Amino acid sequence: MSELGAAELEIARKYDLTKKVIPFLDRHLIYPILESLRSEDLYDDKAITQLTFDLFKETNMISFVKEQWKTLNPNAQVPKELEEKEAKVDDIFNKLNNETKETLDILNLPEVQDHLKQDKQFNREYLEKNHGITESKINALYEFGQFQYNRGDYVMASDLL
Repeated sequence: MSELGAAELEIARKYDLTKKVIPFLDRHLIYPILESLRSEDLYDDKAITQLTFDLFKETNMISFVKEQWKTLNPNAQVPKELEEKEAKVDDIFNKLNNETKETLDILNLPEVQDHLKQDKQFNREYLEKNHGITESKINALYEFGQFQYNRGDYVMASDLL
């Protein structure tokens, strides 16, 4: 927690650039800024939680969104829409995971990885000719990567993308 007095907090709020910077950032980069504001006690905790909820409610980070909602509404039941969205996100995850499993298994083979490192110019041709990995399968990996990023699984997203 912050050790700033009322006068210092007022100055910090006055010169806070968060509102000017946020429109230019990806929502996943905004979250650490909001948490920083929370830890510095610059703004009301409930306001930060509401901003966090609003920021992520359209993403696939549904468990996190539900946590934020429960914090804002401790005595209420989670809305049906959030429960339905969670089921939908799980279905999409399973679909994309199944669609890309074979391709990922091939790409994880040591001999394939060695070849991809050696001959970068003809990677797509090699993958299609030797392993049947077509452009549509590569696009499925990209779609799965985007989905994982939107779910907050940044490590998996970076591997896929």
